[in-house]
Amino acid sequence: MSKVILPNAGEKVIVSVDNTRGAMRTGPLAHLIPEVIDIVGVMNSGVRTDEDTFSLIVAGSPVPVRIIHLRNVIAINGKRIKAELKNVAPKSFTIKGSKGAKYTVLFDGKTWTCDCMAGKFGRGCKHVAEAQSR
Repeated sequence: MSKVILPNAGEKVIVSVDNTRGAMRTGPLAHLIPEVIDIVGVMNSGVRTDEDTFSLIVAGSPVPVRIIHLRNVIAINGKRIKAELKNVAPKSFTIKGSKGAKYTVLFDGKTWTCDCMAGKFGRGCKHVAEAQSR
């Protein structure tokens, strides 16, 4: 990965994030979801899952600490960035539902999807949660 220089911990930032592949971008109301969202927060040094992520503390949010994947970042404080990231091979999981039906959960390196009814409407489901725990 080519090194993206991030602001220091404690600095207030505005992170512009590509929202075009999120779970909410499907279904009849997809046109209402913005393609780019700005997240205002403070750089956090305490939470980092790998070299391709960073975290923000977002005051007043129901999710006070956000893990941001660099492949989703368009700009930080208005400065465009380009992150060259490791390629992640797509993964497929077959998950058995509570009534015996089998569902396919896909992870493309960025987005988790499921072919269950909740997944078809862009909502989270327990099948994705189970696949993520594997």
